Amino acid sequence: MVSLPYAALAIVESLKHPEATRSLRIFISPFESSQREVVAELERLQGVKYIVSHVSESIVEETHARIAAGDESAIALTITAAVLLPEYRADFKTSGKQPLAEDIADLPQLSLQDVLTDWVKAHPQ
Repeated sequence: MVSLPYAALAIVESLKHPEATRSLRIFISPFESSQREVVAELERLQGVKYIVSHVSESIVEETHARIAAGDESAIALTITAAVLLPEYRADFKTSGKQPLAEDIADLPQLSLQDVLTDWVKAHPQ
């Protein structure tokens, strides 16, 4: 997870290191969190309770079977699975994606709480 201002800063700072970034896809990962953690933090900050859809491995298997049978509308569920199920490794640090912008450039430390607190302030209910 990353905010737009952080992503812009990471791009600018990475470009200052052309020897380390030339012709590479750079990953940005100031912190890692699951969508469940995001929802829990938003609930805490906003004082609300969200309705959360759950995805299980059996739903993923069924979705793959639907896709194999030609039902392309099922593809959207695989995106949900990639975000919600940790075994799909959507997190760059844990997955070992390289290079990380944070390893190349001097970028500020962020946390889930920092990003969501700023977002909630900018988007009052």
